[in-house]
Amino acid sequence: MENRSLDDFLDTEGAESGETAPSDPDTVGEGETRVDPAAVESAETTYAAGRGECEACGESVRERWRGEAGLVCPACKEW
Repeated sequence: MENRSLDDFLDTEGAESGETAPSDPDTVGEGETRVDPAAVESAETTYAAGRGECEACGESVRERWRGEAGLVCPACKEW
């Protein structure tokens, strides 16, 4: 196996044709749709470690999982 320079792997076609990366961060490529960050729902945790109260039965537990009632103990979680 011969040694090769990293320069051998560069895409020189785009550089020679004058193509550059868009300077506007809001620019999207063809066929892509820009999504408004305010319209995206925030992610929720599925697991919480540490002492806390089960939102279904009120018991103090060390581990809780996301359920219909919120963060719940293993006994209240529908698996």
